[in-house]
Amino acid sequence: MKAKIARQPYDGDLYKQGVREAVRDSVARQVDSGIDIPNDGEQSKPGFFAYVTDRLGGFEARPGARPTMFEAEARAFPEYYAQYFRHAMLGGAFAPPAAFGCTAPVEYHGQEAVQADIQNFKSALEGRGVAQAFLPAVSPGGVGQNEYYKTQEKFLQAARTQCAVSTRRSWRPAS
Repeated sequence: MKAKIARQPYDGDLYKQGVREAVRDSVARQVDSGIDIPNDGEQSKPGFFAYVTDRLGGFEARPGARPTMFEAEARAFPEYYAQYFRHAMLGGAFAPPAAFGCTAPVEYHGQEAVQADIQNFKSALEGRGVAQAFLPAVSPGGVGQNEYYKTQEKFLQAARTQCAVSTRRSWRPAS
């Protein structure tokens, strides 16, 4: 995963196999622990910063700029968030956080990746008697700062629309 994130050579088949196994193990641990609505453990997503560059178009990294996450909460509870960002959220991150600016229309281009996520998750859920499950994804407000759309509302709507349309096309739950 580290090599993939760093855009270094890696064995794609071995990577895919590792992700499948990690999803299967994550789902098994959740279900065995009594979690009744499991997720895929975000095993294919080394972090939502990498997720943005892998699956969304219209964004550019802003080197040197700090990502602005949970700004209001971080100002209200600075001691807590200093520790949280250092240890819990970013302490073990494979992909370093990066600030992004939306500089062009938001476009979803992660269809192949979301298909793999869905297939891995469905396979991991087979035979486990799970009635509900979910795949986490980046929230539209968490993908970067708007530098393209006339309003923040239009930016968020574009991000919501692109992500939702792509996912609806990708996974039709059994009825």
